[in-house]
Amino acid sequence: MGQGLHTKMVQVAGRVLKIPTSRIHISETSTNTVPNTSPTSASISSDLNGMAVKIACETILQRLEPYMGKGSWDDWVLRTDIVMDVGSSLNPAIDIGQIEGAFVQGYGLFTLEEQVYSPDGVLYSRGPGMYKIPGFADIPIHFNVSLLRGAPNDKAIFSSKGIGEPPLLLASSVFFAIKDAIYSARADAGFKGTFRLDSPATAERIRMACKDQFTAQ
Repeated sequence: MGQGLHTKMVQVAGRVLKIPTSRIHISETSTNTVPNTSPTSASISSDLNGMAVKIACETILQRLEPYMGKGSWDDWVLRTDIVMDVGSSLNPAIDIGQIEGAFVQGYGLFTLEEQVYSPDGVLYSRGPGMYKIPGFADIPIHFNVSLLRGAPNDKAIFSSKGIGEPPLLLASSVFFAIKDAIYSARADAGFKGTFRLDSPATAERIRMACKDQFTAQ
C-alpha cells in the first residue's frame, strides 16, 4: 500500500545494530516465508513489525557479543593476500584476473555450493534460488594479488606456468580458517579435541560444529 513500512523497519534495524541503513537489505514480503501475513492497517504495523525486528536484532547482538569484543562492525574485515607463482607471465593483467576469479570460485566450492538431495535421491538444490554461488558481497573487501618474480618454467611457452586449478585450490585456506575459528569457539565452550567439518563449510555446518546448549538439543 506504500506506507513506507519497509523503510521504517530498515531504520529500526540500523538503530539497534548501530550500523548505516545502507548496509541493511530487506526482502520483499513473500508467501514463501510467511504464508499469511497481517495487513498494514489499524495503525499497528510499525509497532507490531518494529518490535519484532528490534527483538530479532537484539538477539543477534547478544549472540555475537562473545565474538565481537570491543570492535565495531567495520572491524570485521575479510582480507586475502595471494602471491602466485605463474613463472614468467605471458600477460600479468589476464593472469591476475584469472587468479581472482578462480579464488572466488574456489571460495564457493569450499564454503557455499552444497548439493542437497531428498531421501529418494531427488536433487533439491537446483537453480540459483536453491544453489548458492558466490556473489559480489562474497569477494574479499581487501583482495591483494601479486605474481611471484624470478621463478621461470623453462619447459613451457616463454617460461610461463599453468594458472587454472592452482588459484582455485588456494581458496581452501578459507575453509581451514573457518575450521580454526570453530576450534577456538569450541575450546571457549569447554570442548577439546578434533572434530569433523565437511566441505562445503556452509553456515548450517559451521553453526552445528560450534557445540553449545543449542546444538545439543
